[in-house]
Amino acid sequence: MPISLHQRHYRFGQDNGTESTHTWYGDEDTPVTMQTGQSFLLRIAVWEEGNTAAPNTSNQFQCRRNAGAWQNITTTSTICKAVAVAAFTDAQHCTRRLTAKPTGSFENSGQGCTEDGLSGGNQNDIGANGYSETEAGLQLIGADLATGDTVEFRLVCSPVNIAVYDVTPSLTVSVASISPSRSESASPSISPSVSESVSPSLSESVSESSSPSTIATVVQVALLVLEVPGVGQYARPISPDLAAGSWTPSTGVLLYPMLDEEIADDNDYIRSGASPTDDTAKLTLTPLEWPEAGTVTLRIRGKWTEAT
Repeated sequence: MPISLHQRHYRFGQDNGTESTHTWYGDEDTPVTMQTGQSFLLRIAVWEEGNTAAPNTSNQFQCRRNAGAWQNITTTSTICKAVAVAAFTDAQHCTRRLTAKPTGSFENSGQGCTEDGLSGGNQNDIGANGYSETEAGLQLIGADLATGDTVEFRLVCSPVNIAVYDVTPSLTVSVASISPSRSESASPSISPSVSESVSPSLSESVSESSSPSTIATVVQVALLVLEVPGVGQYARPISPDLAAGSWTPSTGVLLYPMLDEEIADDNDYIRSGASPTDDTAKLTLTPLEWPEAGTVTLRIRGKWTEAT
């Protein structure tokens, strides 16, 4: 029988942890809502169903907007582009993380991770009735999209292309008016709510932690949560840090893990430089559904102390 490749399973992942440990935005084969400008992962499984080996299989990620024309995803493509991510490196091997195929072996040396939209190749030898997985680092382009748009994804393979698309990954776009900017430009209006034990209150911010222009002080922030109207609508910092400014984490090198807990933990925090003036740390927030009408609340847990 001829080679018969199927696009069989998919899952959208968060850019945290590693290739084998990162978490997910939703269940397998389930669409999600994704915010523009945020890095995310898309993993797709390719199954061979023709009982014929498919050696040297290359995978090209493609996307389309609102059932339009398919286009290759590259580092400079419109609608969605390939980006470098923290969870893996380009051409890293994929472990099996999607549903296992009942027959055949998994290709675990296929260089399935991609930061440019193209994976596999000479290392990706899918056995007869076997399967492999590929995962891309991606980012939606806000200038090309509107809230409510649908973006679909697929693979095209060579030298033998996909014969059957059993599933087609899709997401709904959220171009949030609540963007990484200062609260005075946010819409709907921001009603900052500083959590307990904040002394004194910090200046209001949406996805930035901005220090006040106070001489001989340092500012520590230990929690940042944005709550918008709607069931379970909370946004917390995630990878990547967009701009650190002079802010430093209490441990490690990244800011966002210091602020992402659900319950405040003062043992980890970000700290401004001494005597800061308009020093800003810009962070990425988890995606939100389009908010219902009502008050948007920002919770910050922080303090300032004399610089030493």
